[in-house]
Amino acid sequence: MRQKVWWGALVIRIMLGCLIVWGVLGCGEHPSRWEQSMQLSREAIEQGNYQQAESLLLTALEEAKQWGDRDVRLATTLHQLGELYRLQGKFDKAELFFWRALPVWVASVGPYHLKMVESMTQLAQLFQDQQQYDKAEPLLQQALVFCERLFGTSDPRLLPALEKYAALLHVMHRQRDAQAVERRMQAIRDQGQLSSTTHKSRISKQGV
Repeated sequence: MRQKVWWGALVIRIMLGCLIVWGVLGCGEHPSRWEQSMQLSREAIEQGNYQQAESLLLTALEEAKQWGDRDVRLATTLHQLGELYRLQGKFDKAELFFWRALPVWVASVGPYHLKMVESMTQLAQLFQDQQQYDKAEPLLQQALVFCERLFGTSDPRLLPALEKYAALLHVMHRQRDAQAVERRMQAIRDQGQLSSTTHKSRISKQGV
């Protein structure tokens, strides 16, 4: 009788151990059809197989629609389709999907989120590639506003958005405006270096 109890307890421990391992490693979970399609589409894009990538992303889009128009998976799929069409030079389609992604990003993650910044920046780049600078500029300006809301007005994480805006202004031959943005970038860098030096000095004094 004792042997049966001991054996039963051992089996339970082994089963619990397996469940814990599966939970930690994710071995008991299978990727959804949406996840599989997205992963395969990324691999197809890396291999330059755009036709296959498009088919996979359209499949992923149908899957994402079942979660509603406030789900981040729908926004991600729409954005990726826009990027795929941009890579192929299909600018009209790319613009359509980038625009479709924006309200879904707002609904799923909120307006002041890095995903919104990324999506608006990509859309601005699409217009810039077509020399539609009057459409690109307000998007980059809005992306910068979102970054400022997220990080403040002097955070180094603003630099990528400022750099893209300065580059656009140079292309538009607005050198004075571009130089003003570049001076702001330099001020942010200088402030970051000063903060780093001050921090190191304090640590050194504490060590002494």
